[in-house]
Amino acid sequence: RQVPMIPGMENTLDKRYPCYKIRLDQEYCGEACEVLVRRPFVIPDALVGRSTQGYIGYHVHKAKLVFLKDYWTWDNEKRRIKEIDAYRQLKQADVCHMPNILYAGYVRAVEGADQSTPTALHGAKGQYPWAHERTLRPRVHTRIVQDIAYPIRFISGYRHMVLAFRDVLAGKHLAALQNVDTYHRCTAIQDAADKLRILHCDISIYNVMLSSNGRGILNDWDNARYTNSPFKTPVVRPLIFCLRYSC
Repeated sequence: RQVPMIPGMENTLDKRYPCYKIRLDQEYCGEACEVLVRRPFVIPDALVGRSTQGYIGYHVHKAKLVFLKDYWTWDNEKRRIKEIDAYRQLKQADVCHMPNILYAGYVRAVEGADQSTPTALHGAKGQYPWAHERTLRPRVHTRIVQDIAYPIRFISGYRHMVLAFRDVLAGKHLAALQNVDTYHRCTAIQDAADKLRILHCDISIYNVMLSSNGRGILNDWDNARYTNSPFKTPVVRPLIFCLRYSC
């Protein structure tokens, strides 16, 4: 079966870039694996922050194309659940309409500890008087491997659009529908809240995506919070999508 081309995916085979084999052996969530990558088709637009890079890679053990997300997430973050923690819990609870996570873990340094940014340590010693706690929070190097998910621009029509967003967003009233199996009655946000009391907190047209079978999935749980978290979400953004995304 031919894999649909994701915008920028053709950059993966750029012959000007060398091919790397990335070994992922810290089995925090999923199984250890090796992934072959070349040029990233998602690159960071700044020298600071998460510095996210996205690759379409070849999973050596499973012999298939996968998506590898390489980024620096907050360390010791009290307001959010770390994304790999969220995925581990969601997978164990069998929450519906989730991306299929094959591996999630931190990158180890030569010394054996997790790779992390030292800038916050220098700031705590007063070496950067211009900085404050928010700008110098420590980050840890994280990698996630998952099945390829597709942007909602691949939606084939209005009925497909409604189905995909229903998979992710609709509420408990779907349980009353007849002639629909249990998996398709449940929704991502409701199932995560009911089973784990976890909220996604960053739902947008970029995180509602399509699986290989065309169903809606809720991706990128790096802003997730528990429903009983004492910290409030500073910004609430409405989910707005237009009919042009159904094309």
